[in-house]
Amino acid sequence: MRIVSVAICVLVLLTGSGQSAEKPSSKSVKDILENATFELYSLDPAKEDDEKGFHGYAVLGKTVVKDADVRKEMIASLYKAIAENDGTAADCFVPRHAIRATHKGKTVDVLICFQCYQVKFFIKAEQGTEKLTRVPEALLDKVLKEAGVPLAKKAKQ
Repeated sequence: MRIVSVAICVLVLLTGSGQSAEKPSSKSVKDILENATFELYSLDPAKEDDEKGFHGYAVLGKTVVKDADVRKEMIASLYKAIAENDGTAADCFVPRHAIRATHKGKTVDVLICFQCYQVKFFIKAEQGTEKLTRVPEALLDKVLKEAGVPLAKKAKQ
């Protein structure tokens, strides 16, 4: 049941928070998810950058994820991480990863903090927060490394 509510929350964010009179169809949501352009960011949570940063965090680098299979894997791992979280989260937010997905003029920003087990979704002024596990971390790190993007220093466990 939790995965269904998580999917609905994310889908509402991706389709503009349901503010239109017409509810989005599953076909339109699927269209956004399968066709979005993805940028994967490496963030330095220790440095603030309100001018050039990503939601106030300094950007160490970014890469466009062109491979559709990799994008699908990234989103699937994110959904899995949210579904598998047992309620664990820390009372902090120091994201080292972010995704910007854009399709047909709609953009969703995703800030991910594996240290605190939280993910924040932004679409325009709307924001949603979910708890997650570290499932996507290795994949996101791999994609960034393969693109030559530096990673932020990991928190001490």
